[in-house]
Amino acid sequence: MKSYELGLYEKAMPSSLSWWEKLTAAKKAGYDYLEMSIDASEEKIRRIYMSKQERFELIRDMYQTEMPIRTMCVSALTKFSLGNPGGGKGRAGHGKRREIHRACGGLGHSRRHDSGV
Repeated sequence: MKSYELGLYEKAMPSSLSWWEKLTAAKKAGYDYLEMSIDASEEKIRRIYMSKQERFELIRDMYQTEMPIRTMCVSALTKFSLGNPGGGKGRAGHGKRREIHRACGGLGHSRRHDSGV
């Protein structure tokens, strides 16, 4: 057994690849897991609102490829001012953060990294 695990950051691959293709490529390259990105782009922010069916399909892909997504890098919150005492951005940011925690649990994530928070 290895004393470490090595993960591949999703953004190291072309965004045009499907989850299946990303997971398969990471497995073939010898990585232990893939890290999902939730950055400030609308495409990636939408991931926190995945339906149950979308989450199920991603989990199925992880099982079938034997490549887990173990971590999630969340830099999207830098777009929202969490510390803004009187702004809508702060409220929106806290709402996004709650959704991110729900999404993590829905995908079986036990670890996440909130960049810039």
